[in-house]
Amino acid sequence: MADNRISLKIDDEKLVRINDALTVLETELGPNLITLTKEDRKSILRLGDKSQAFVDKAYEVAKLDTNIVSNFVDINEFEIDKATIKQFKPISLRLQKLTSDINDTEAIAGHEAYFAALQTYMLFKNAAKIGHPGAQAMVDELKVRFPKKRRKSIETEEAK
Repeated sequence: MADNRISLKIDDEKLVRINDALTVLETELGPNLITLTKEDRKSILRLGDKSQAFVDKAYEVAKLDTNIVSNFVDINEFEIDKATIKQFKPISLRLQKLTSDINDTEAIAGHEAYFAALQTYMLFKNAAKIGHPGAQAMVDELKVRFPKKRRKSIETEEAK
């Protein structure tokens, strides 16, 4: 028997609570969020840890002498953007971690399910070979997942 790394069962009540929590996030955040195109993502400046320190310092300097920057930089919007970053960063980090863990959990569950399916297929193939009643019908149902390539088409592909 294969190593089973996950055996997760989520009851219907918990699943409803999880989906309700996601609905709250979508309702509260959704109308204010922006969706960027690929081109937009490529063209915008990225704020990393080092850049964050620069932004904070530039904001402090701008507040000291607004006469220099007031015609070019909206200090109020600058402040709002900084506040948004401060509010969203911890939320984003938590959601990224949760999403990563969900993806990993789903990947392991998928791996285990697919592995079990392959074992099942092989067991039924062997059972059919020894004439176990009904096994061939099950093999016929399962083998559609693995269509055989004709030898001629394989040789043609190899020649390319």
